[in-house]
Amino acid sequence: MAEETYELFAKLSPQADMLFYDLTSVLSYSKKLSLAERGYNVEGDLTGQVKVAMAFSTSTWLPIAVDVFYGSLKENKDSQIFVERFSGRELGFVMDRGFSYYKLLLDLKAENIHYIVPLKKNSKLLPSSC
Repeated sequence: MAEETYELFAKLSPQADMLFYDLTSVLSYSKKLSLAERGYNVEGDLTGQVKVAMAFSTSTWLPIAVDVFYGSLKENKDSQIFVERFSGRELGFVMDRGFSYYKLLLDLKAENIHYIVPLKKNSKLLPSSC
């Protein structure tokens, strides 16, 4: 998406507002959709997919950015692109059960970026039991 489009969307949200980011995959059997590539998904389906990301304002609930990525793009890369495009803003990420790149969580924590993610029962990121 062009930088001008991000700037236009960003004007819809107060500067002090937090932006939350969500990413989903759309499977496609189309042979003409160039963005549809094999990528990781929790079902292990090898069908071509396109990643669609949306950022929204937590005060107005309006979309602030919509972007489309190649299905093979790693989940940490599209997150990095979002952080770079909205540097200086308070950000949050919504991850689903298919999320698997836990190093990204450590990176987000180091940058004081919020996130919501379901963790596996044996995750090393969970506090130890008493």
